[in-house]
Amino acid sequence: MSRFFAPFAALFVAVAILGSSAQACAGQIGGRHIFAGANKHDCPTWPTGTGILKDGDFHRQVNPGRGYYEYWRGSVFAAGWQPVKRGSIDFNGSTGWGSQPPNGVCTIDMDGLSAGTIRTKPFATTPSAGYTATFILSGNGFCPPQIKGLRISATGQSQEYTWDISGGNDASNGVWVAETWGFTAVSTSTSLTVQSLDPKQSHCGPVVGAFAVTPD
Repeated sequence: MSRFFAPFAALFVAVAILGSSAQACAGQIGGRHIFAGANKHDCPTWPTGTGILKDGDFHRQVNPGRGYYEYWRGSVFAAGWQPVKRGSIDFNGSTGWGSQPPNGVCTIDMDGLSAGTIRTKPFATTPSAGYTATFILSGNGFCPPQIKGLRISATGQSQEYTWDISGGNDASNGVWVAETWGFTAVSTSTSLTVQSLDPKQSHCGPVVGAFAVTPD
């Protein structure tokens, strides 16, 4: 949920930033957490569950509240997920957008200080069986690009999505869509990959949360 960005010198300075909706921000730099407006409670659970994903709604993580934590490539951001695979992400608290996401869940801006990629830990699947992945999608409207791009993939299959933030069509205004994608397992173990398709140095990306995978 990037708001604005200052150049980094040899020594960085952690700053609490107030956005246009007076939200405090926080980040993680070099493996350290910097808290601002954080909530000590865990993120809310998704009411219908996350299927065979262990932590698709991030409910086992500390809720950043009005802020967010930034995670770089190689850092662990959630129990049921592998370390950030590429770029960086912003892990947003349940009230970090000003307007709560559906059911107040924590969400991820896929563009932290660069377009990011994340991947779930492997989950058990049956070869040739069908599965359905669901998640909520929006966009960070605080900065370009106007059209955000996202790819969901598993077992060599993928689906791409776009989100247009024009006219206030974004997370801060409470605009979210529930997305569904089906795939066929090819082995006894599968991982779901979520990738921003925005330019590499984008700071405001597609926003996702409440992932679930269920057998068809």
